[in-house]
Amino acid sequence: MKSNLLRLTVSYGFLQVLSFICSAQSPPVAFSPVGGLMAVNSVTNKIYTGNETLPYLIVIDGATNQIKKIAIGGIPGPVVVNSAANKIYVGFLPSLRGRAIAVVDGETNQITKVNVPASPYGLAVNTTTNKVYVAGYYRGSVSVIDGATNRVLSFGIGLNPVDLAANPITNKVYVANWNRRETVIIDGGTNTSTKVAIAGESKRHSIGVNTLTNKIYIASDWESKTVTVIDGVTNKATPIATSGYVSDLAVNPVTNKIYVAHAYIGKLSVIDGNTNDVTTLSVGRFPTALAVNAVTNKVYVANSDLCGGVTVVDGASGHTIRVEAGTYVEGVAVNSATNRVYVYDPESVTVINGVTNTTADIPLPIPPTIPRSSKRCSSNPS
Repeated sequence: MKSNLLRLTVSYGFLQVLSFICSAQSPPVAFSPVGGLMAVNSVTNKIYTGNETLPYLIVIDGATNQIKKIAIGGIPGPVVVNSAANKIYVGFLPSLRGRAIAVVDGETNQITKVNVPASPYGLAVNTTTNKVYVAGYYRGSVSVIDGATNRVLSFGIGLNPVDLAANPITNKVYVANWNRRETVIIDGGTNTSTKVAIAGESKRHSIGVNTLTNKIYIASDWESKTVTVIDGVTNKATPIATSGYVSDLAVNPVTNKIYVAHAYIGKLSVIDGNTNDVTTLSVGRFPTALAVNAVTNKVYVANSDLCGGVTVVDGASGHTIRVEAGTYVEGVAVNSATNRVYVYDPESVTVINGVTNTTADIPLPIPPTIPRSSKRCSSNPS
């Protein structure tokens, strides 16, 4: 799932926007990939990311940690993978001009640009129907890209959609609008929509789907310290009080646990999906992004303060350990098939071995006029 804390951080001497984080899971559990700073194709063992400074998509070979640059004609924003079709969808950093999606063939790295009505603030894929959903903030619309033909259908759903997630089993898409106490539910078969009230306005929302229970979890990074759970059958919404404002949310469908990060207080709420009971753990400084490995029952928490690293949570015991990674960590993604965790900061990706918690750093290309950070946080020896 993605982090939805909108936060300004100083990096390379200019302001950058921390926006989208992606987590990836692998079969046997169905899931909906959601666009973030990184995306993982667990079938091909490739990891895709940008670095917010250069007009390239970076491809990391998960077997060798070697990187390849693919020129896409703009600075990449949200990235999402359809592992079934081996296609990668890249939105450009949100702007009035970035009205396109770069579609990358994962086999050939060939680029096709698909025009959409507005800048893509969020992406989600339904791997079952081969449809890609694009949140068009400036137009108040959602665009649907047919993965087979790249044809686009767009329709209005309300003011300023920014976040969305799909349930590939029920063929429903859940969309959150900027500063609105509601989610819009789109029927993927008819493209008709229904609005459901949720707790709290938000600059961004975090959305997680449990495809096994057909429950949807939506949280606000502002105003409300509540997670709203929506029953996917009845659309009944139930509020669940948590410890603080929400910076990210992730679901483990196997254990039916929902993990909620609270950046401002350094805590992680754990919601029991059966009872809605909440327990709270201390995890680190400014936790802003989460990823779940449903196979190993581990949760990875990216702490975006200086040298905050990653907190690894054992989902069974609640025990935590800290792994040093990156400098200002902004994102985390998991390949459950290889039990590797990928941690993003603008200068590097740190790879964590899920068995040993040892790390390896992969430097990312940055413009030659920008010096690398003088403060480097040591990683664990590999």
